[in-house]
Amino acid sequence: MFTAPVQASEVTVGQICKAASAAMFGRDHKIMQLDKVESGIAYVHYIRQNDGTVGQ
Repeated sequence: MFTAPVQASEVTVGQICKAASAAMFGRDHKIMQLDKVESGIAYVHYIRQNDGTVGQ
């Protein structure tokens, strides 16, 4: 989790979605990859370390 406070103007939709996805799936936010942001929707994926498959 993030430990430092951040101003809302300094955070992007992609960063928020990566952090939220990591928290929801119990993964480290560092493995989350942002594919694109389209019409305000962030597309994020990660590679599962145990079997190498893609989680979206």
